[in-house]
Amino acid sequence: MPVDDNCDVHGEAGVAAAGSPEPTNQLPAVDNSRNVPIQIVKPMYHVEGGSQSASTSPVDPAGTTTVLESGIAGDFTPVDPDEMMNIRRQQDEIEQETKQQPLVTPKLPMATLVEKYSEGSQFRQKAIELAELYKHIQFIRRDGNCFYRAILSALFDTLSKDEALFNRFFEHSKGWFKRIVDLGYTEFTASDICEHFTDALEAVKEGERELRYLIVDLTNDATSNYYVSFLRLITAGLLREREDDFSPFLSEYSSMKDFCEHEVEPMWREADHLAIVGLSHALNLSIRVEYLDQNAAPDGRSFYNFIVDGDEEPKLVVLFTPGHYDVLYKE
Repeated sequence: MPVDDNCDVHGEAGVAAAGSPEPTNQLPAVDNSRNVPIQIVKPMYHVEGGSQSASTSPVDPAGTTTVLESGIAGDFTPVDPDEMMNIRRQQDEIEQETKQQPLVTPKLPMATLVEKYSEGSQFRQKAIELAELYKHIQFIRRDGNCFYRAILSALFDTLSKDEALFNRFFEHSKGWFKRIVDLGYTEFTASDICEHFTDALEAVKEGERELRYLIVDLTNDATSNYYVSFLRLITAGLLREREDDFSPFLSEYSSMKDFCEHEVEPMWREADHLAIVGLSHALNLSIRVEYLDQNAAPDGRSFYNFIVDGDEEPKLVVLFTPGHYDVLYKE
């Protein structure tokens, strides 16, 4: 059934963090040769959160005023317990609905994207234009990992068709273990995450497994999440190696360490523009982002290329809809 532009296009629950990346053309090129020591990473599956703590004022036992850690008092309106229960119930329903969605769908005709939008809508027209350029779309679960999972899907599909590229990528991926350890991550963290990924590629290289089975792995939470963790880890590693270059682009964090610990390394956190730049260089593969909402694209263009030196054309293509990523294929 067609939906309006403002509706969720996949019927997916919005459990991921709100907001969309705002690409610019000002980020510098990345030189992978420099390493900057960092502190040890916290567990990859630990999602940090919380806010500034508050306590009930001793002079206001009713709790209508809060005293923050800074000592500044602020207004506080008690929340109705029934309202809180309703909010939690709604959150649980959203989470359960999201878990019912496949992590990765099979490749589907582009018509399935067009049909999601009502006649005359801006998004439908853009979907029609994309259908002239791409043959298939692959929908990804909206769980905060959609960008990384979309890149994995596009990556495995691309590697399955290019043996020379597979061999280069395999050797490049193996080098990340030492780079991560050199940055100060524990060997246990690095080996646990890196080896799951590189061992899977090695099994393909040695003929013990077909590459198409890695694509099947993406439909399983356990294996898929390990692969996602690898992409998150090398993204953080690249950004920390080049902290001097990228830290000026941080807006809410005082250091690249803090940014990576809160926005890149934890599962279920959406990827922003800086993370996309970091991952493209960490993989040593260019990425194209097509925008269904042209207002979200830089300079009013319909796409943005994250080019890695030496690449003439992006090999991995994802589609950005408000707050979400899917995969586009020309074949």
